[in-house]
Amino acid sequence: MTTNVDIPSAPRAPTTAVGESRRIASHPLTWRLAPVLLAAAIAVAYLVVQPRTVDLAAAVFRSRLFGDAGFTIWNNSWYSGHPTWSYSVLVPPLAWLLSPALLGALSGVASAALFEPLARRHFGAHAARWGALWFGAGAMTPVLSGRITFACGVAAALGALLALQRGRPWLAAALAVVTGLMFQPTAACSRACRDSASQTTTTSRRARTCCS
Repeated sequence: MTTNVDIPSAPRAPTTAVGESRRIASHPLTWRLAPVLLAAAIAVAYLVVQPRTVDLAAAVFRSRLFGDAGFTIWNNSWYSGHPTWSYSVLVPPLAWLLSPALLGALSGVASAALFEPLARRHFGAHAARWGALWFGAGAMTPVLSGRITFACGVAAALGALLALQRGRPWLAAALAVVTGLMFQPTAACSRACRDSASQTTTTSRRARTCCS
């Protein structure tokens, strides 16, 4: 004679901390946010310390100059005089409004946030992970050295590239103009003319090749 005895199943082993960390690390959203969080952490540390670098002095001077005189085309108080727009058109008023350090920190974080979807769509989610994370740290290097105009220009340029990648040419063109106004406008104009000439030459060659 046999008796059926219900034997309760063994409880499932709890998820280990290692397995949980692997699950989180493999989550796509975690990798998307990681570059921004890394840049934000560096930005917070920079704002707390605020190292007085040599290049930061230029941004501080021009932000104060804008606060005193507004938009000007010449100033005699820096290296025996210089055209102010050769430095930047948009950075001095933004730096005066936010402070150079905060403007640079926000620009670095914005660059990290814009680069991640740009790289993910071009290279694929898996291939772009470590590159985007590395860029999240590298985006703060202009800020750490005090080169605020470069940090702002990189953010605007990445915005233009992302808009162009998503099929919004007019927004990309507008952000490209903003990029030139963040950087040195004279250098941006000369680069734009050179790129336009190069593109025209390439288009003409392709047209000749198709016709021949």
